[in-house]
Amino acid sequence: MDKVNIVVHQKVLLPYVVKDLTQEEAAKLGTLFEDLLLFPLEDPEEGFPFVLGQGQDTLDTTFVDPAAIKDPVNLWDLKRRMLTYTWLMRVPLEKRQDLFEAFYIVKFLLQEIKNTKARALGRTIADLPIDATKASLEVLRKEALAILKLPSAKNRIRGSLWKNYSNQLKKTNSPVAGIKDPNDPTGEATLLEELHLLEEEALKKELFFGTSPVLYRKEAL
Repeated sequence: MDKVNIVVHQKVLLPYVVKDLTQEEAAKLGTLFEDLLLFPLEDPEEGFPFVLGQGQDTLDTTFVDPAAIKDPVNLWDLKRRMLTYTWLMRVPLEKRQDLFEAFYIVKFLLQEIKNTKARALGRTIADLPIDATKASLEVLRKEALAILKLPSAKNRIRGSLWKNYSNQLKKTNSPVAGIKDPNDPTGEATLLEELHLLEEEALKKELFFGTSPVLYRKEAL
């Protein structure tokens, strides 16, 4: 099966608790990424999977402290996990192969976030019988979605970027200007820029950049 990024045309919706974030702060965050749309939420109990603000996590909702995403890389991480979460949540799972193919797309991100758990999940999916029930597929989908609720870290993002870029380079033999070696001490300052470069490269050349398995592209008019 060929691997390509999933391309969506809907922005990711991030509700925020009005008492924890001003309208001005939300507007500023919303200008950082064109695929992110913030909107005020009066009642944080409405069941959104991610909510920006202070609150007690539930089975359905994960609250994200606004202080945690002041760093643009952390906001980017939240945004890409939300894009992936939304896609994976909506993928129809009628048979084992459907789950296998969906996991095949998101596994690099899952491994970056929680390597041991993601690899164990992959083995479980691989061992499923051909006639696996829809109920068993949904249980495993929920496990993958639960991993996507967890934040990554800059060092793991950098490692994933380099791993995926190296794999891409072996296939294309076409270096992308601006991508730095993981040992380059200036890499932390340019990490977000490099991520954008490889996302754009994936969209432009239909390559697979597993660090961001689901990408937004504005729909052509």
